Amino acid sequence: MKNVLPGNGIKHVVVLMLENRGFDHLMGWLYSPAELKGEADDPPPRVSGDPQDERGFLGLSEMSEDELQALANLAPGQGNRFQINPGARSPKTPSYNTGESFQHIMNQCWSVAQPDDVWFDPATRGHLIGTLEERQWPKMLGYVLDYQVDVKHEAGVVLDREGLSEVMDTYLPQQVPVLSGLARTYAVSDEWYCSVPSQTNTNRAFVLSGTSRGLVNNSFYDPLTENPVIKAWRKIAGGKTHCDELPVSTRCLFEVLEQAGYAWRVYWQSSWPPEEFAWQSKWAPAKYQMDKIWRYTRNMFPFLTNKQFDDNFVLFDGSDPDSKFFQDARDGRLPAFTWIEPKWGGGKSWDFKLRMVGNDMHPVSDTTVAEDFVARVYDALTKSDAWKDTLLVITFDENGGTYDHMFPPEALPSGTDACPLPHPDIGMQGMDPTTKTQFGYDFKQLGVRVPTLLISPRGPMRTIFRSPDMENPFDHTSLIATVLKMAEIPPENWLLGDRVANAATFEHLFLQGDHVPHVRAADALKTPPLPDPDNPQAPPGAQLIYGQPYVLQYVGEIWNSGPAETYLGKSESGRMWAYWYPTFVDDRAAALGFTLLPARSSDDGNPINNMDLLCIRTPEWAPLGNSLLTVSHLNANVYYDSKRDSPAAQWQVRILSSRDKGDPVRVGDYVYFVSQLPPNAIQQKSQRFMPDPLQRLMPDPTAPKYGTTIAGEWGLWRVLPPNQPV
Repeated sequence: MKNVLPGNGIKHVVVLMLENRGFDHLMGWLYSPAELKGEADDPPPRVSGDPQDERGFLGLSEMSEDELQALANLAPGQGNRFQINPGARSPKTPSYNTGESFQHIMNQCWSVAQPDDVWFDPATRGHLIGTLEERQWPKMLGYVLDYQVDVKHEAGVVLDREGLSEVMDTYLPQQVPVLSGLARTYAVSDEWYCSVPSQTNTNRAFVLSGTSRGLVNNSFYDPLTENPVIKAWRKIAGGKTHCDELPVSTRCLFEVLEQAGYAWRVYWQSSWPPEEFAWQSKWAPAKYQMDKIWRYTRNMFPFLTNKQFDDNFVLFDGSDPDSKFFQDARDGRLPAFTWIEPKWGGGKSWDFKLRMVGNDMHPVSDTTVAEDFVARVYDALTKSDAWKDTLLVITFDENGGTYDHMFPPEALPSGTDACPLPHPDIGMQGMDPTTKTQFGYDFKQLGVRVPTLLISPRGPMRTIFRSPDMENPFDHTSLIATVLKMAEIPPENWLLGDRVANAATFEHLFLQGDHVPHVRAADALKTPPLPDPDNPQAPPGAQLIYGQPYVLQYVGEIWNSGPAETYLGKSESGRMWAYWYPTFVDDRAAALGFTLLPARSSDDGNPINNMDLLCIRTPEWAPLGNSLLTVSHLNANVYYDSKRDSPAAQWQVRILSSRDKGDPVRVGDYVYFVSQLPPNAIQQKSQRFMPDPLQRLMPDPTAPKYGTTIAGEWGLWRVLPPNQPV
């Protein structure tokens, strides 16, 4: 098998498809108005696409106040309009899962809150859409309406105005510095649509085969099984496995590459459905234990279940930089085409007991966990000699109910959309006997816009890329068509349907030959920092130095509720026998001058850099030398101990807007402190559901005078000069 693509350009394509984020929701503010006008220090981004296309950045930051006002959503009984919020209130935003299935996307697009049956029936659906079009009904204004209905139905919660407004939160570049930094350094498309206005399985089918064979919502092709354990999982998951096994006749990208002699590999991290409930379960009768291969991509395409492809599917741990994918990437052992499955996560709400902790960015999850995973993928690829000829594509399967303002355009059906299986004896949900598709859907509309990044030293830099034909925008099938063109496989051998055959492609964007521009890899892992709120024009503060005293100001979340502005002060005893606990004070004059120490060295006096491990030492007299800020599994309270080499007393300092380990941490920077305490034995046994890895230092919400660690909050601090020498 050939491990590289032909030609003298891109030799390796690596694709990571994340989950459920709309373009505006994640990247609507990617460039500031000053940057777009060429008035900032950084040059404005270049737009690559149709020569007739004179549009600017299709996000939110270039819109006028009137244009933004026109995008406000309404909800019955909630009074005023819901405006777009620049700045997500937490890294877990939204904290309830947004509606992602076909009927929910339709409600969001058409600005209504219709019952499911309206959208499932072709006649009533066609009448409603026709009526709305004739009235010129405002489009893409139904996010709050749908969120209100979905959260009440799925989580049993009636949200107030503040809760509803969260669905209008949009992330700023500093809040997602890895994806934003990569997008700003390399190339991002602001006109790439998912293939179907619906959820995960139909779009993941399209991105690898150009069709979903009539599947619209998850579990249309829910695999047949008599396994009682899988039946139990279906009950837990609302009657569905959320896994689909497409018909045997479904051709996919892997099959085309295999027949052309190109090596390919799928790196996966977690089974789906969850392995605990699937074929390896110890509680299932022996005859059921091997009835299905519960590997998401492999299960979807029957061609891949052949045992000859066992070695093409490689398990790895996305949180371990020494795990298999990262080793292969650093060593230059990746094949011509690599597909990466994220670790599946999400749940009904942040507080849902069976919420899964993944790195796929699926709501509800801590987006910083996915950012860390993306940074590890990028870092490993850039460490290899093969990086100069490698393309990393990062995209999202669907918007998943998160915000975007652009109405999905018309699409070309694949020509293979009809289900080839006989009608409903197999129990498929919503099979229309005439069209042989789910709900009678005609696949003539694309899904909602999602971020897609092209990351390569051979690719365009600081570029917004669009289709070379405005009438034929990018969708997920553009990825298939581009890879096959790069592989120089004749189109008559593709046999992947009309959507792929006619898809817009982007192979022309990459440099050929030996000349490859040098890009310092870490420069792509950050965005411009937020200015000092007290003096926006002030130059950067002095770099922090180990061993010197600093005041630690906690500011929390600064975009919606405003900064908290409390400080670490004197300790108190008595919450637990023999331990002392730091307290938070409102008066800066009462703040203490804490010292930052390198966690694994006694060498004071060195500068402090981003991502360093450090200890935080109080200047107070400490009984038994217990002066280091420490956290415990017992109650998550922050207290003082003396064990400098213990992970419980170690914190990673992170600049909000950067993952570049070479960035200096400066006085006044917005930073957060991540606990290095590993999961305990019980937590390790349930990693799929608990715990969240990024536990941040902050006040205890139930007792704000004292400290704790919490995931899913920004937990921002500023390190300031001391009030007085200690």
